Amino acid sequence: MIPAPPDRLQGGPYHRVDAGRLVPRLDRAGFVAGHEGAFVALEAGTTTLPPVRCHVVQPAGPGSAACRTIDGTEMPIQRPIGMPDQGPGFRPAVAHPPLAITRLRDVVCIPGGVMIRGAAVLTESFSAPWEAYQHRHMTGAADGWHLVDRGERTGPVADGIRDPVLYLDHQHLDWFGHVMLDLLAPAWAHAYCLAYLGIRRLLVLCTRPTHAFVRTLIEATGIPRSDIVLIDRPVRCAELIVATKALQIQHYVAAPSAALWARMRDRIAPGAPPVVDRLYVSRRLNPTRRLVEEPEVERLFVRHGFTVIHPERLDLHTQIRLFAGARLIAGCSGSNMFNIAFQNRAAAILLLVSPLLVHYSEQFLHATHENTATLDVVMGFTRDGERAAAPGDVHAPWHVDPVVLAAVVARWVGNRD
Repeated sequence: MIPAPPDRLQGGPYHRVDAGRLVPRLDRAGFVAGHEGAFVALEAGTTTLPPVRCHVVQPAGPGSAACRTIDGTEMPIQRPIGMPDQGPGFRPAVAHPPLAITRLRDVVCIPGGVMIRGAAVLTESFSAPWEAYQHRHMTGAADGWHLVDRGERTGPVADGIRDPVLYLDHQHLDWFGHVMLDLLAPAWAHAYCLAYLGIRRLLVLCTRPTHAFVRTLIEATGIPRSDIVLIDRPVRCAELIVATKALQIQHYVAAPSAALWARMRDRIAPGAPPVVDRLYVSRRLNPTRRLVEEPEVERLFVRHGFTVIHPERLDLHTQIRLFAGARLIAGCSGSNMFNIAFQNRAAAILLLVSPLLVHYSEQFLHATHENTATLDVVMGFTRDGERAAAPGDVHAPWHVDPVVLAAVVARWVGNRD
């Protein structure tokens, strides 16, 4: 028996443990009966990924090939510390773990994406099991994990939430990309619990966000606003539901993610006519990972009939409608392009990527779409002096040769006209 959490939390130490290791595995009948335990909704499997056509753009000059087409396995994929090695470059498929839904009793949820049960901090509090060596709101020490206390974490524990509540929180709430790919990754379990596991009403819990897009995205999944519990202090949950992510950044994606994105798109843009046919999504207003020539790149795409948008200047509903209806979508790799998860008409997608940060995210977001849009990745280059000035900085400025890129884009567009 786990003792009831104290009225005031200690700062630590807490040992780390996976939610599923605290309780027995249940079959569906056991879960529906209300027992504490873990139910596997989807066994481990493999997700086929869309092929990626890869191109390298270099400065034009004597004796150099200005643009080369290379095999996807030659792309320098970023591999975060601790991430399992999945082989070189873009993959044709990825393995995903079992997707489980775990019911735990008497858990304290702490603002900033931390779950405490007794003397344990749940591994699901971290961005990934293999990244459980760092957390924005905890520090690791030889004796375990300690909460970073600014008053809101080890203060008095609020009265408990008695209704079942799905944990839908994360340590990085201020960044759209993390909310999209981390916070929402377990949200598939909400509809599943209501439809198959006998839970009539399921609240969701999240730290009170600074930005409105967090609540907008949660509501877009179909969760009523009245069922979203926003916390700014530790809260005791009588019955907490913890779900395995259906997408793990730089690791895997599973089919429930695609189903979730489709439901979100259909709620926000239900059968709406296309807003634009050709869409270029700029990162020019984002100070990180700056494509130095992006103003010229924008003008290049405008000449081909593209509408250029800066996501920072548009509300989220408008962005999703634009992506849902566009036939050709292009832009620099990053969170500005993550809304390709909601595309529904695209024939082709083109990504411009820095050689310092090539990742799987857009390939994962495009996976399992019913339409057959092609995916092209064009990698630019860095200059020696810039790289030396910022060694190891994956967000350093990078370049493309606009003349060389113009030829690449002309071919890409011409193949779809």
